[in-house]
Amino acid sequence: MKNSPAATAQTAQIFDRFLALTQDGVYRYTFTEGRILYANAGFVRILDLDCAPEAVPGKRLEDLMIYTEAPGTVRKQADAKDNIRNFEYHFKTLKGADRWVRHDSCVITDPETGEKAVEAFVRDITESKRAEMELRALNERLSAANKELESFCYSVAHDLRSPLRAIDGFSQAFLDEYAAVLDAQGREYLGRVREGVQRMAQMIDDLLELARVGYTSTVSQAVDLSAWARDAAEELRRFQPSREAEFVLAPGLAAAGDPVLLRSVMRNLLDNAWKFTAKKPRARIEFGAAEVDGKRAFFVRDDGAGFDMAYASKLFGAFQRLHTVAEFPGNGIGLAIAKRIIHRHGGRMWAEGAVGQGATFYFTLPEGKVQGGG
Repeated sequence: MKNSPAATAQTAQIFDRFLALTQDGVYRYTFTEGRILYANAGFVRILDLDCAPEAVPGKRLEDLMIYTEAPGTVRKQADAKDNIRNFEYHFKTLKGADRWVRHDSCVITDPETGEKAVEAFVRDITESKRAEMELRALNERLSAANKELESFCYSVAHDLRSPLRAIDGFSQAFLDEYAAVLDAQGREYLGRVREGVQRMAQMIDDLLELARVGYTSTVSQAVDLSAWARDAAEELRRFQPSREAEFVLAPGLAAAGDPVLLRSVMRNLLDNAWKFTAKKPRARIEFGAAEVDGKRAFFVRDDGAGFDMAYASKLFGAFQRLHTVAEFPGNGIGLAIAKRIIHRHGGRMWAEGAVGQGATFYFTLPEGKVQGGG
């Protein structure tokens, strides 16, 4: 059943109002010459023309904009015989302003005359393109800065290590050659000098590793966290075979991430648990997963020294310690490295514990790829 003339007219009015109100450009032009047959207000706005839409028909597209690529290239894409063509292109308005548009078009044929025309829809994507280019430029600057930082770190590390090696070497030579003329206190002082130098050298290595987490390139793939927990546990047992410790490691726990970085996370968390259970006659260290706030969280739990939750914010700071070196050795960098790696993966890490009752370190790993990477 055909629509009545009144209904057809009403539909046409609705369509005309829609074309007048939309911010996107809608226009029709001849297939052969590119002369505009119709243009709405959105088209005039995008091209920043000083005329009403009614004044546009009869003009050629090349007269209304400045193409930054050959006009024929754009026309060839728009005029293709496929049903619908979708592409983006850049041009300048006659006033010199840059524009990027998303162009959707199709070729139609007049059933009565057989003449072809192109009907097109354009959306102004200038702001999103500018943001995209700014982000690309920022990433390039960050990549360059990371390379400079890497070079600087290694240069500084080399410059610092040289005098440290000299101090350590001459202190040892002095002890070897002049031990007979030194009393016990003198030998103790020199021993402390060497311990301080060696600790400084280790801190330099730790700082380099912490910095390296931020600028090394990454990959994302399936990783077996349970297998790495087992490897770390076996390594710790080989390191101190006399220790009595029970490892309870959940099997089959996997995630997506960078294998090298996540292996470092597991090693640092289990090292931390091993260290702070050293005074337990028989320690218990557990690796597993639990649901926290509706999301899967992995955890490493121990029954060691624990910590006061009032100082939890210090746990993940570089060289921040809640215990003295005499109580538990180390530089306080392992947890900082682990948290930075998890953060780079888009996850989070936190800790819960109580003094004398052990600690639990949780971390999440979202689905998807690793962030960043140079």
